[in-house]
Amino acid sequence: FDINKAWQEIKLFHDMASSAGKAYGIVSLDYNLKGKLDSTMHPVYPSLEGGGTLSLTKVKVKGLKLFSAMGKESGKEGLTDPDLSKVDIKTTIKNNIITLERLKMKIAGFRPRIEGQVSLDGRLNLKIRLGLPPLGIIGIPMRVTGTQESPQFKLGKSDKDEIPETEDNGN
Repeated sequence: FDINKAWQEIKLFHDMASSAGKAYGIVSLDYNLKGKLDSTMHPVYPSLEGGGTLSLTKVKVKGLKLFSAMGKESGKEGLTDPDLSKVDIKTTIKNNIITLERLKMKIAGFRPRIEGQVSLDGRLNLKIRLGLPPLGIIGIPMRVTGTQESPQFKLGKSDKDEIPETEDNGN
């Protein structure tokens, strides 16, 4: 399906894949999800559990603050608006936290590796290793915290903090 059109028209996809609003192209989704609905038939986010894969076939990302800040922080402008092809994003969801399994991609000769957590309210806790050309053997480690609208970068390895979970209170 068209990722930007799905982001605009499907509220659950809009809320769970908030960065998809800056992406254009074709993706496929293989996801299992369970949870509760409230009285207006909207999902109760802390009750959602599941996991699966979002496969990017041919996607252009334009204006996503994470990539813009990563390009600025590393001095590598080729990372700002990347073309992503043949990337499988594997995630699990539990207690309002999306856990991103290690993800490798190729962007303008660079080989970023990303893993970590994103909360459904937009908080970030990601570890990134930016593999430098030509083969990505030498890399720059980074830590991304903050929010999707205001990512905070720290160069180098740092302690692993986790985003606090929000458990379903049964309502």
